[in-house]
Amino acid sequence: MQKYIIHAIALLLFGYGHAQVSTSPSGQVSNITTDFSFSVNDGNYNRPMLRSGWLSGIGDYFYIKHGGANTESYTYGLRISDGNGFDFGKDDFTTTFLKIKTDGNIGIGTTDPASKLEVQSEVLINNPSARGSSVIKLDRGSEGKDMAIISFGQANQYLWNAGLLYNGGSNSPDFYISQNNTITDGSGTIQHIPELTIRTTGEVGIGTKSPDSKLTVKGNIHAEEVKVDLSVPGPDYVFKEGYNLKSLEEVQNHIKEHGHLPNIPSAKEMETNGIQLGEMNMKLLEKIEELTLYIIELEKETRQIKFMDERLESQNKEIEQLKTIIMNFKK
Repeated sequence: MQKYIIHAIALLLFGYGHAQVSTSPSGQVSNITTDFSFSVNDGNYNRPMLRSGWLSGIGDYFYIKHGGANTESYTYGLRISDGNGFDFGKDDFTTTFLKIKTDGNIGIGTTDPASKLEVQSEVLINNPSARGSSVIKLDRGSEGKDMAIISFGQANQYLWNAGLLYNGGSNSPDFYISQNNTITDGSGTIQHIPELTIRTTGEVGIGTKSPDSKLTVKGNIHAEEVKVDLSVPGPDYVFKEGYNLKSLEEVQNHIKEHGHLPNIPSAKEMETNGIQLGEMNMKLLEKIEELTLYIIELEKETRQIKFMDERLESQNKEIEQLKTIIMNFKK
């Protein structure tokens, strides 16, 4: 009787194809063999939970799935097929969570991984034993703001981030290093206060995320030596013949009218626009060379005055001698 029941169950399991059920002497099933397909259905909704078969584009397959009540929606399961490899997903495998193709490529969030590992979503690798945040994070924020972050540190106040940040509207991502876990993606934006930013256009910012030159530093600079290539000529023209050296009276009048030296920007201009170091150094050197010419001219005048004083003193002595001679002559 038990053998008849087993054979009856086998007929229900195998919809078509050839099947063979082997039983032990005690009547227990020891082996089930089929050359094509079989199915185990849900008792409530008569939907397949375990099935083997063949489908066009997939080939021979075997899957296990469950859930979804009386529809295929929200069913979860795994499928192995000789055409598509391994799938783990839902909704009758129309949505794939994990894919292993027959060529060995593994995909997460994609049905067609092109590399040995391809992930079509955010990636977060945590170290649960550490006090810091994520170690590696690939994230796609809203409004076209994507980021790839490597974070390390023992706690948030000591956490450092390094990575690439793509801002919507720009053509390429920026590399940055920031401190104190300042990367956020809360209300659709990603804010960061970087210690270092490197733009793909070559601009480097230290203490700023918006460098406007090849090197922009928001803060102090300490260096043993700084070399500046000049973009303006050196002021040796001051010593050349024909240079229009203003008189001291003209300089005095310019200072009274404008409040600063000729060819030097005002304090307000420098505070507003800053200064070009190379250009300003050349202007200051120009003033030093002009001052040197004034000193040379003043030294000439001083020597002339000294010469005149010496002549006057000599003449005074001669006059005194003449006076003495005249006085003696009168006696």
